[in-house]
Order: sequence, then structure tokens, then C-alpha cells
Amino acid sequence: MSKRLLALLLAVLMAAMAMTGCAKNETPSGGGDAEGEVIELDFWIIGNYPDEKDYYLAKILEDFNETHDNIHLNITGIGSDHAEMANKWTLAGSNNKLPDLLEINTGSTLNKLIESGCMGNLYDYLMADDEFVSRFPGGTECLDQLYFGLHSVEEEKICYGFPTETEIQGWYFNTEIFEQNNLELPKTWDDYLNCVKTLKANGVLPLVHGCTDNWDTWGYHAWPIKYGLTHDVWMDVVNGKTAVKDTAFPTVCSRIVELREAGAYPDNVASMSNAQAFEIFLSGGAAMYCVGSWKMNDMDNSEIADKIAFSFGPEFPDQDVDNVATRPYSWSIAAGKKAVESEERAQACAEVMKWIVSSERATIEVEEYGHFPACIVDVEQTNLGPVGKLTADAAADSTYTSYGQGNSYMPTLAETGSDWGETWNNVVTGLIAGNTSVDDAVQQFQDLADAADTE
Repeated sequence: MSKRLLALLLAVLMAAMAMTGCAKNETPSGGGDAEGEVIELDFWIIGNYPDEKDYYLAKILEDFNETHDNIHLNITGIGSDHAEMANKWTLAGSNNKLPDLLEINTGSTLNKLIESGCMGNLYDYLMADDEFVSRFPGGTECLDQLYFGLHSVEEEKICYGFPTETEIQGWYFNTEIFEQNNLELPKTWDDYLNCVKTLKANGVLPLVHGCTDNWDTWGYHAWPIKYGLTHDVWMDVVNGKTAVKDTAFPTVCSRIVELREAGAYPDNVASMSNAQAFEIFLSGGAAMYCVGSWKMNDMDNSEIADKIAFSFGPEFPDQDVDNVATRPYSWSIAAGKKAVESEERAQACAEVMKWIVSSERATIEVEEYGHFPACIVDVEQTNLGPVGKLTADAAADSTYTSYGQGNSYMPTLAETGSDWGETWNNVVTGLIAGNTSVDDAVQQFQDLADAADTE
């Protein structure tokens, strides 16, 4: 073979190889561009990653990096203190330095970021995917909860992200303490009061609580719903059609006062933290404790795991709604404005989001970390512990679900310009600590209604 012919053949072979390479890169894996360039995405998550990796989302994102060639996630942990995280999100938003993707609590901080134009709309990249939407119970209804009533997914074609967790909130009981005191687990309001009085008389702490954390009000979120205080009722108050004092709100508040006056709480409840209260319950030092399902693993790994029972709290003789389950969506994955700087970048962000809500990853969240994901997962097919299973069973039997943040039945920040949920937390904490009266609580809510900006 002549040198000229050999050179020609080599040239043809190289051209063919180049064409093959180009054809492969026309549909890159992992959302990369047509030339195979790796897209770098910044992702903020809660916790102290990489020093602490024992968190389901960190595991899921690391798995993504290991299995995708054309997208790389730069994972940054921003701590676990709620106030510090809120400051970081707010500061980054004000300086237009939010990451492509971030894990953020659904609530007032997210709403403020959305209102300031800091977030990225991925509607065209997520909502057009029927499989993605179908991963959530109720489809768009569930996804709409990310905005806390601020936007409508269908009408305004907005999707900044999706909720990752549904938090089942209620009352946990130490069954051994009840048996030792010859008490049945309480169901009705009178049952609760009787148990509190008997336990108190026997030198047992009935209900442990921490007031230094005003968000530690999980067991009380469902009470306004039980009394029919729906979003429509509250909006009537906002619009001046009725006064707070003429609703069931004073009754709800008076129930908390009844518990306090019956001796339900520790003497130092005003200075006790959520962590201290939970530790007392886990050590067998209290008969009852209110908390959310994110503590299932801690309870399942405790010495009292096989002695714990669960309910959604008392049944009141004058309540309007039965068997209420408070199941809010809390933590979410949202996109910053940076995520939509280009179509390639937006597609890459959407691919990451779809990966997170896949069935396989949702199962990891339940089994390994004890969280109920917002997307659909068959809990019967998971390895939940005894506390996790009884919590899931109770939720399955409930007839009412409160979507959104724990106080989504109340007016939203966007609707009124005020954070009603934060006020409710403060009111509950004050009633328990004994430094807020029912009249004070009513006035605080009336002030919110009077100051509401509904234009």
C-alpha cells in the first residue's frame, strides 16, 4: 500500500471517528451541551456538608455526581440553625448570589425571595413532564404548595421547585407510663385533662414542651382546623366581615390555657428548649410529647421505641372536623435565578430535580433517614421502624390533610403582608408559658387583620 493511499485511509477513518463523536454529543447524558461540556451547578443544602454527610439529600446528590458525566453539583452545606440559614438565603438573594439550586424551608423567607425576583421559573422544564408531576399526590395541587398560596401553577405557569418532605405532626405517648398509672391512652378532651391531672398528682410530668423555640408548636397546628377555622373564615376576618372574637379562635386558645392550668407542662417550660424537652421524653421522663415525623428515627433508636403510641391529639366535644391530620409540606428544592440563565442550565437543573424525586431516591429518604417524602412512596414496602409505621398508619387513616406550611389554613404573607403563621407560633408559646392571655391572643390576630394589605 502506498504512503499516499495509507494517508488517505487514515484521513477518512479520523473523519468518521469525529462524526461519530459529534453524533454522540448531540444527545449528551446529564443535560450537558452539544459539545459535551460539563455544566457546573451550585447546590446549597442544610447541614454542615461535607464534614457531616449523614443526610439523605447529601447521599442522593453525591450519587448523582457519580452517575452523571455532563452535570456536576458543587454541594455546599449552610448549617442547621434556622435563623442563620434565613440570613444566608436573604443576603444571597439581595446580592443576586443565590445558587442554581437550594434546599429551603417553605415559608416566609422563600416568599420574600420570590417577591424580590430572586428565584428561577422552571415551569417549562418540570411541569411539561407528566411523569414528574405524577410523582406527587394531587399532582399540581401538591406542587403549588411550594409557593404558600403566592402563585398558581396552572394559571400563571410558575414553578420554582417542589416540596421534598411532608411532615406528619401529632402527639406521642409513653405507653409504659400510662400503664403504670392505670390510665388509658387519651382520646377525648376530657380524657386528656383527666390524664394530666392524674399524672400530675402522681408526681409524673404529663406533657413536656420547650418554649424557647417558638416553632415547637407541632401538636397544636391542627386545633384551629378542628374548630373550622379554615382559610375562608380567616379571610372573612381580614375583609372585616367578622371579628376574631366572634370566631372559634378564643375557644382554641382557651383549650391550651386549660392544659396549662391543669398542670400539664414542666414548671420551667418558659426557659426549656425543644431539644431539652425531646431528651426528657426519650429518657422516659414525660408521658406525652408533641413533635413531627422527622423525629421518627430518633424515637425508633431510643430505649422506649416499643413503648410509644401516636395520635393527632384530642377530640373536642365542640369541634367541626374529625380525625384531622396536619401534614404540611416543609423543606423544598427551589431554583435560583442563576438556574435559568440559559436553556442548557435550566435543563440540567430540571434533570437534578427529577432525579431527587425518583422512587428509588424517595425510598432512601424513608428507610435511611426516617422522613416522609412529599413525592409518592409505598411506605409498606419500606423498612420503617415501629414508631415510623404507627405514624404512617395514623396518617393513612386521617380524613383531613393540611397542605402547605403548618399554618396554611391561615392567610398568607402574600395575601395580607403579615406572617400569620409566625404569630400563631408566638401565641401558642405564650399561652403555654403563661405570659399570654386569651384576650391578648385574640387582639394579636385582630391587629393582623386590621393591618392587612389586601390590595
